[in-house]
Amino acid sequence: SAIMDQASIMNNMAYTLIKFKQYDDASDLVDASFELQQLLPGNLSMTANSIMTLSTLSSMAFIYHRTKKYKQAMDTYTACAQLQAKRAIHGDSDKVDILKKMASIAKKVKNHEKRVSLLRCILLYQQTYLTEEDEEIWDTNAQLGEALQCLAEMDGMSC
Repeated sequence: SAIMDQASIMNNMAYTLIKFKQYDDASDLVDASFELQQLLPGNLSMTANSIMTLSTLSSMAFIYHRTKKYKQAMDTYTACAQLQAKRAIHGDSDKVDILKKMASIAKKVKNHEKRVSLLRCILLYQQTYLTEEDEEIWDTNAQLGEALQCLAEMDGMSC
């Protein structure tokens, strides 16, 4: 319990440093929190451990994204998505949030194929918890149309 508390405090401190754009210090705290989590006993609730790990990974991915380390950000967000899929710890809207971040990175690095794939996944999830009239679905459809256009053009210059 003390290890979990300390790891949680480090995550919260990292989040505060991120707010002040002190990414190097925040990254150090996230790394330290993740190392502490590796010391957690096996009898700790898998859900509690998974939530802590997901929070830590998400913070690290955000730092990578803000510091323009897009490959690392995408890899880390992918790990978050895999953890969410492996453990039923979050709802569909939380999964969509991670996928949106990944789609944003795919747009920045002009990986149109990946972006189209992610936007299609987002739409599938959104259809499980939103109505057809919801503006969020229409926004995702518009982004998907843009991504498909970029994929068709494949030059990436106009996107």
